[in-house]
Amino acid sequence: MNHVIGLHLRSNQSLHDLIEKALRLNLPFFQCFLRQQSGNMIVVNKEELASFRTACQHYPHLFVHGSYRINLADPTVNNHPALKQEIYWAEKLGFTHMIIHPGATSDYRAGIDAIARALNSIIRSSTTLQFVVENVAFASPSIGGDIADLQNIKNKLDNPERLGFCVDTAHAYAFGYNLADERARKEYIQAIGQVLGFDRITLIHINDTQSMVGSRHDIHCRMGSGTIGVEALKQFVLDPRMAHIPLLLELPAISEQEEEQDLITVQSWYHTKQE
Repeated sequence: MNHVIGLHLRSNQSLHDLIEKALRLNLPFFQCFLRQQSGNMIVVNKEELASFRTACQHYPHLFVHGSYRINLADPTVNNHPALKQEIYWAEKLGFTHMIIHPGATSDYRAGIDAIARALNSIIRSSTTLQFVVENVAFASPSIGGDIADLQNIKNKLDNPERLGFCVDTAHAYAFGYNLADERARKEYIQAIGQVLGFDRITLIHINDTQSMVGSRHDIHCRMGSGTIGVEALKQFVLDPRMAHIPLLLELPAISEQEEEQDLITVQSWYHTKQE
């Protein structure tokens, strides 16, 4: 049986083109942004909205990635209009999950409180989206590189069972968790289970990186052309404690054929396991 492996799709074209690409690649699910790099939301008319919702009905899970402009950790902000706008459109379009980075602030404790306050608010207000907090590659003033940051956020939630977590391998490695080393990799997996709980990991962003371990630089690359390497990434996701979790590739700007090749590479890990 094939494992569930999705792909991040760039939404700088129309929603129709995005769905067409997902169908060409036979993706079981995908992830995209709703806000372009310029900061503008994608424009959706009534016809596109209807056709997108219809096309997405056969996808049990669809992930929208919150804009990097959203900073939940800012203690001076009590309202996040950009986030609310993205949630509004994500719900209308039929997405099931929203990935969010925690944000950054110079005051760590106040930042954790601000993140928890914002998450509590959006979790209460949304009935259709599951929110998923992702680890990041960066150190202070960013929050979320250290797995303990995610635990501190979780401990302050009113309903922690309604929040999931996304583990990005490139981010973890760049932050300082040496996934290329067998012992360090196993220790990180154990920490995931102890600190967050394997049942709370909604998604793994299975990414290789050109960054060095501990560099705090986030540079994704094609599968196997980075510093983590194919074998280490394979062993990470095939660990029995992680093997049930869906995977998603976030690749740099490459051709569709190259994207398909990387999807096939990751899928082959599971065929080898079964044999």
